[in-house]
Amino acid sequence: MQLTDSKGFHLVQAFFKDNNQPITLFMLNKKVFFSAAMLLTMISVFAASTFRINTAQSVASFTIGGPFYTTVEGKFESGVTGTITFDANDLSTANISASVDVATISTGINMRDKHLRNKTEFFEADLYPTISFSATNVSQAKGGYVATGDFTMKDVTKQVSVPFTFENNVFKGDFKIDRTQFGQGASTGVGDEVSIHFEIPVQ
Repeated sequence: MQLTDSKGFHLVQAFFKDNNQPITLFMLNKKVFFSAAMLLTMISVFAASTFRINTAQSVASFTIGGPFYTTVEGKFESGVTGTITFDANDLSTANISASVDVATISTGINMRDKHLRNKTEFFEADLYPTISFSATNVSQAKGGYVATGDFTMKDVTKQVSVPFTFENNVFKGDFKIDRTQFGQGASTGVGDEVSIHFEIPVQ
């Protein structure tokens, strides 16, 4: 049996045999339904803040000073794989996990790429197949955000800070590392500082 009073409340009653008296189970009004709808919307928003990286469209590239004042440019053909949890309204929930496949390094010269992949003084891709970055510390910064976390290359892990922006479902940023601190110590006439650029679309 359903009754509606002048204030719009709905009284739901179920009748059980209890001294021949009706027992009221619960009372609901429209505000309850609206609150439930809002809660479901909030849950869906938070769930949507965990993104899967669109590897096929991602970019991970680098530049380094070469011999005779040249610049060597390269990239990882595999793109970036991983997941990113990010909510601009609650940075405490951030969780970044991303990596590239070392074996796909490309600088435009096959012999140099083979050298970089296989030589002990460089990547040793068979032993250390990925370069990775993971972070749970994200803060707001001028023009965007900064993620501070663990950058791992070969068997070396160091904490680095990575500035980035997030617009139109694309994470984009640039940062620098000293290659000699990550087991890339060969003196081959190239610079020590490596500039890394990434563009990571997510879905």
